[in-house]
Amino acid sequence: MVGRGTIEELEQKPGSGWLARFMNLGLVLPVTNIAPGNASDTLEVETGAGTVLSLPKEAGLDIPRLSRDKACLYVPLGASDIAGDRGGPGIRARIVRHVRSASNVAKLALMVPGVENYYFEFPLGGRSADIPKEGTDIEVSIDTGLCQLLPDEPSALTVPGGGLRADAIQPSRV
Repeated sequence: MVGRGTIEELEQKPGSGWLARFMNLGLVLPVTNIAPGNASDTLEVETGAGTVLSLPKEAGLDIPRLSRDKACLYVPLGASDIAGDRGGPGIRARIVRHVRSASNVAKLALMVPGVENYYFEFPLGGRSADIPKEGTDIEVSIDTGLCQLLPDEPSALTVPGGGLRADAIQPSRV
C-alpha cells in the first residue's frame, strides 16, 4: 500500500513523492541538500532544479540534513502558480504543451530544467487565454509555507502519518 485516505487527505499529506507524482497532486522536486536556514525556524532546501528555498522547519523533520536521493520537495497545486502571484520564490519551467481535455479543462505540461524526465501538469482554470506559447520558459511561484519534505518512495523509511523515520537520516555528501 502506498497511501490511505480520501483524495483531500492524500493531497494534504501524500506520504511520498512517488504517490504525489503518480496522482499529479503537485510539483515534486528531488532534494540535493538540506541545511539549517538563516533563521532558527527554517531549513534551506536545494532541489534538483537548482533552486534553494527557505522552508519552515515544520515542513520536514527537525534535523539539519537528509541523505540525497531519499527526499523530495512536494509543492501542492495550491502552493504554486504560473501567474507569479504566490509572493514566494520561484522555479523556472518550460511549457511543453497546452493540453485541453474533452471536458474543456485546460492544463499545461511543464518540464523543469535540471530534473531529468519529469513533466508536471499544471491546471489552468479559466486562464488559458493569457498563457505564453509552447517552448516558452516561465516562472512558477511557490508558497513555501505549504510545501513538505517527503521520502521519495514509499518504503519502510516512512512512519504512520507521513514523514521520514529518524534512523533513515544520513548526512548529505556535498
